[in-house]
Amino acid sequence: MIGSGSVGIAAPFRRLKIVDSAGIEVAQGEVGELWVSGPGMFGGHNNRPEVSAEVLSGGWMRTGDLFRCDEAGYYYVVGRLKDMVRRNMENISTHEVEQVLIGHPGVAHAAVLAVPDAKNGEEVLALVVLREGADQDEVSPELLRDHCASRLAKFKLPRYVGYRESFPITPSGKVAKGQLRTDSADPKAGCYDLATASWVRDDS
Repeated sequence: MIGSGSVGIAAPFRRLKIVDSAGIEVAQGEVGELWVSGPGMFGGHNNRPEVSAEVLSGGWMRTGDLFRCDEAGYYYVVGRLKDMVRRNMENISTHEVEQVLIGHPGVAHAAVLAVPDAKNGEEVLALVVLREGADQDEVSPELLRDHCASRLAKFKLPRYVGYRESFPITPSGKVAKGQLRTDSADPKAGCYDLATASWVRDDS
């Protein structure tokens, strides 16, 4: 399985299931949260029943990790549950959208965030750092949308596209998305809204 992207199968004496937001198992190949059970598992936080209730359910431990499982029973990490966009009742993995964006030859780095939306609950905001020599005319929001549209389902497409010179990075080398969310009162400010074909004003 080396090079396949799989993290393998369940360890001995471990039971795994992948569930949706209601705790119901998803169909094979679909993405959901990985739940784990078995002897010797984490049993709860000491004297913190309310916190324990958030991660334990009927003998299962919620990992907070998004997984899928193939027809051979091999598991694949997709991302973190907290790093999702919940758009009109559909779960969108920010990691999946980021990987598609990075696949464009003009994009060096990408960070996808969930932003509140009155109609759909949340919308997809894509921030990109362009490769050296590329510019916004060459790698326009419309071009990035079309690039994504050829590789993603329609409901996963970014609505907002923004450009950055660089991203803040955590000590572990990951994009500090928390900082991106709080850099301004409105993360959409200065981004292009593909639904209205206009730039979002920065009123800060």
